Amino acid sequence: MDETNILTEAMRAEKSIKLYTRISAVRYVLLGHSTSDAATHADVTQRTVQLWVERFRADGVDGLRDLPGRRGHPKCDPAKVAKHALVLSRKNALTPKSLCERVRSKLHVRYSVVNMRAIMREAGFSRKVSVTRLGNAADPADVKKWQIE
Repeated sequence: MDETNILTEAMRAEKSIKLYTRISAVRYVLLGHSTSDAATHADVTQRTVQLWVERFRADGVDGLRDLPGRRGHPKCDPAKVAKHALVLSRKNALTPKSLCERVRSKLHVRYSVVNMRAIMREAGFSRKVSVTRLGNAADPADVKKWQIE
């Protein structure tokens, strides 16, 4: 069985869209198309397609799978981020954006809002924003009057 037939069978069996895309791009190159065209179809760089082809030739379809060590390392300890999330939640001001800003100012680490949502979810915080957060913007005199009544 030649390489393109192996890739065709792997594409049919694959459920992961990420791996399907990689297999498809490598197959496209092995069918005689340029890596530039394959990169355009896969929406990645030409160098990425070249690396996929190299990995396929070295290890077959399994070479296209992500290995545990291939992802980046966390930027800082998630426990530190969770500590700052707890501080904000006590103030009823916890949102992914506010946590990004606090972590950036206190820990000097930049996270995207999307990554911060994932970190919050892993730490056990809800995605929903507390409505009582709006009470922080109220006039303190009105709040005291309301508490007394």
